Amino acid sequence: MIEALIKRATPEIADRFVCVIEENEHEQWFYDRDGDKIIISGSSALCLACAYKSFLFDCCGGSFTQDHAVRYEELRLPAQRTEGALKRRYRLCLSYEFFSCAGCWWDWERWEKEIDFMAMNGVNMPLAMVGTQAVWFKTMMDCGMSEEFALAEISGPAYWGWQLSASFDAFVPQVKRETVESTVSLGRKIIEREKELGMTPVMHAWSGYISRLYIKAKLRARISRVPSWFNFASQYQVMARDTVFSRIGGQYLKNTGLLLGDSDYYIADPFYAHEPLKSKNEYFAGCATALLRCMTNHAPNARWIMHERESTASLIKAIDKSRLIIISDKDDADHGEAEVIRRLSFNGCDVTAMHGDMSEVIGLDESVSVAVESDGADSNEIMRLSCLEAAAGGFDKERLTTMVGNRWRTESRKAADALEILLKTVWSGGRGRREYASAIRMRPTLQPEHASIGDSGFDLPFDPRELFDAVGLMLECGASGHEFECDLADTLRQAMVFRANSLGLSAIQGYIDKNVESFEKNSNAFLELIEDLDRLMMTKKEFSLPYHLKSAYSRGLDDTEGQNFEINLLAQITLFGPMREPVLYDMCGREWGDFLKSFYLMRWRSFFEVLAVNFKKNRLSDKNKNRHYGRDDYLGTEFLRRLAQLEKDWVAHYAPDHEAVEKEETVEVAQYIMKKYGNGVIE
Repeated sequence: MIEALIKRATPEIADRFVCVIEENEHEQWFYDRDGDKIIISGSSALCLACAYKSFLFDCCGGSFTQDHAVRYEELRLPAQRTEGALKRRYRLCLSYEFFSCAGCWWDWERWEKEIDFMAMNGVNMPLAMVGTQAVWFKTMMDCGMSEEFALAEISGPAYWGWQLSASFDAFVPQVKRETVESTVSLGRKIIEREKELGMTPVMHAWSGYISRLYIKAKLRARISRVPSWFNFASQYQVMARDTVFSRIGGQYLKNTGLLLGDSDYYIADPFYAHEPLKSKNEYFAGCATALLRCMTNHAPNARWIMHERESTASLIKAIDKSRLIIISDKDDADHGEAEVIRRLSFNGCDVTAMHGDMSEVIGLDESVSVAVESDGADSNEIMRLSCLEAAAGGFDKERLTTMVGNRWRTESRKAADALEILLKTVWSGGRGRREYASAIRMRPTLQPEHASIGDSGFDLPFDPRELFDAVGLMLECGASGHEFECDLADTLRQAMVFRANSLGLSAIQGYIDKNVESFEKNSNAFLELIEDLDRLMMTKKEFSLPYHLKSAYSRGLDDTEGQNFEINLLAQITLFGPMREPVLYDMCGREWGDFLKSFYLMRWRSFFEVLAVNFKKNRLSDKNKNRHYGRDDYLGTEFLRRLAQLEKDWVAHYAPDHEAVEKEETVEVAQYIMKKYGNGVIE
């Protein structure tokens, strides 16, 4: 199977490789030469894939493209035998939300590259969620639901990942049975390929939550209402000791095996989004026992994977801990016999942001199992590549520098200097795992604290002007290629965001202080910056809304479904939901081309115009008293209610400018922006 991977990745040199399996108890690999042949050897298919990637990266200037295909400069034979090993027992990849964000609209061609990418990085436990829509649909039908109710139970693709984590259900639902069932063929192909390459997919198990439609269908069971998740319609939890729990859970796993395939690893997080309904030990014991019984009845060797929460300790007391694997954010998590996997998390909800703690990745103990959970791709790509490199084995600063040099196709010292700046700024960590706030993505307010719930706010532990220095070095280092240009655009975008934060907050303060000059100067500069940033992001399709909207439409089986998928995407990156009064608005915000100027610019221009009209009258001086998580209530003021209508009208009527995508050169636009903003003072 590795021969097939090599032929897919580098067909022009595939006949130069000799692949040898050498059985041993450790996951070891090596590459060497024999005449004009490259010998790659390993104890498993994944080891061979890692040896192949390591050879290309070490000897041939190899790197991954933006869509995770492999690229190399020229074939050079190895000078000596090189060895390596996969020392981490568990190497997980992907997250629930990934399947509704970065991977939401991928076809088989794109998934095939991603699977090869994971194999070459030694991933042995990828989450496998494509096709679960059809599994849940069939399970509901098997339990006696009508097709109408069962279909209405399936959230649209842009929300399905959150439904899998039991956050809510049936939001912007699917409209065609054929579309739901069509996910099976793609999901099965993904899982079969992963197994062929030596991976063990992590399958999804039902964790006990149902919707109001279950009640309407008059299916009898002992159920309890679960508090609403951020204003979404309440779910209901089937009591673990009710026979219906085992019936639904068992049928769900049976259908998973029938439609997609089986595994020895199943993920279920009963309290991922909701607090436990009760705090008594017997309640936790009942939930844990019922869930594990469903898994082991279906697959006798099944092991249960769950994320660590405050309730985890109580949940696992009553069951066999050797059956459990806990994904934890903590370095020192200890759950006795239950094994623990260290979670590396960044780019939650696929927000465009460069952030993360590279010190967590560099030098991470090779004996520690790792779960790389990024909801996104494209933005912050070097962080994702670094985490996957670390999952495969030892990863240090020298390896990072080489990886970036290969990706940018340069050996210039200036590239290393630019990387050094990024390491001490955006990748320095110290503020948690969430991104820093962006005033551009923040819904206009007189009380700026957070752009999205849980972000790290506006205060930075470093000088943001240094990012412009990093961009300057990137432009001078002689780098080239599509991947370099994506990283250049992303880095300059982040520098511009920090500049925008200064301008936007200064404009708001100018209004509060009744300083006309400061308000006008900073508000006009802020709006102009958004337009310039939009121009930059449109130079790369990966950072443009029209490109992603086209991808969403193309996944529909007909025009009606395609339009529904467009609404899925547009709603996700703006209001998120529920539509009437969302709390999680802007949670999945993107600083994408054509989105910046058509949506964010529209919001801020409307806000500044209202402030200007009321500058002397001071009608907007009263701050919004209804705030949640450091943000205004969505409909908290008259202006916000008017803005809500503008936002909903945008979702309904947005028309993408496809012709403007990649019409200009990234480097040229970056040079223009650097001349305009690069030496600017951030107040």
